[in-house]
Amino acid sequence: MTTPTMKATVLAVADEPYCLWEHPLDTHNLDFLKGIDAEYFAAVGRMAAPEKQEAIEDEHRAATVARLAFHQGIETLFSLLGAMLQAPKCVYAWLAKCGNSTLRDIVSAISNGSFPGPMQLQGADPTWELLAMFVLDDSDAPIEIRIAAAKNFGKLWARLAQDFVAPRTAQEYNSLKHGFRVAPGGFSLEISKDSAVGDIADSASPTMIPLGGSIHGVSYFNVEKIAGEQGANRSIVGRRYRRNWNARQTILLLELISHSLRNVISRLQQINDVTVSAVNYSFPTEEQFATPWTHSVGVVGMELNRTIPEGVVCATTKQELNELLNDRHAPVDE
Repeated sequence: MTTPTMKATVLAVADEPYCLWEHPLDTHNLDFLKGIDAEYFAAVGRMAAPEKQEAIEDEHRAATVARLAFHQGIETLFSLLGAMLQAPKCVYAWLAKCGNSTLRDIVSAISNGSFPGPMQLQGADPTWELLAMFVLDDSDAPIEIRIAAAKNFGKLWARLAQDFVAPRTAQEYNSLKHGFRVAPGGFSLEISKDSAVGDIADSASPTMIPLGGSIHGVSYFNVEKIAGEQGANRSIVGRRYRRNWNARQTILLLELISHSLRNVISRLQQINDVTVSAVNYSFPTEEQFATPWTHSVGVVGMELNRTIPEGVVCATTKQELNELLNDRHAPVDE
């Protein structure tokens, strides 16, 4: 029996090289691409629509599910775009080796116009609009439609990228996906003008000026280093953060994420020798691109945490803490 000659593909994830070995008859990459359901995110948005919920508690839960799908959707989109840039012939392997922090670095680099590693695509450093143009370039739509859509997708992906790399967004996503460590519901902010000194009547009932708010959102806890940021420091403090979002905007963005994924998957399938007649490109209207941004919550995030004065806590080391833990478990002398 003849041993088959294995197929080797060299790829990079950011600037880390790998070599993928496959049987020459394997079709893993195309099978993987065909298995991605681009419509999933839009479907979640439709099911989570506020008007479909019978109680306010269900509305909060549905909005939270839609928000989680939004985070998952943009993570999927940027992962596939990164794989398209670096390893379009072995997307599944690229995704398996790209961690969350690496993906955020890649997204930041594209937003800044400087990609951190080798690319399969030739030319200048990619921008979101150039990537969108590449995605749509082999569709059978007229050139003017492709150009207009690429501009709109480029603007959309740039906005989603800004949200994706924000530290608070990552914290919120982690809190949602790891056991729903969140309390549902948003918040509103109002301020009042300073009353004149001695004006008791005015100070008793000040005129409040709304700054924005939403009934949809979450609050979550995070732990952060305190008493110095040096690597060996083991002192942490708990902080609570609140985030607002607009459920209608989230649902509309889920629809655009599905359109985006449909196009990226179609382009990747073509790179892997699927004919244009067998793929499904999508071209949303100008109104579909614009409408999500007409829904605003005004104030997006807030933190109200105690200020801990310097000197009240100190930096600690692993050795110091282990010694304390061991002391606590020492046998008691009789």
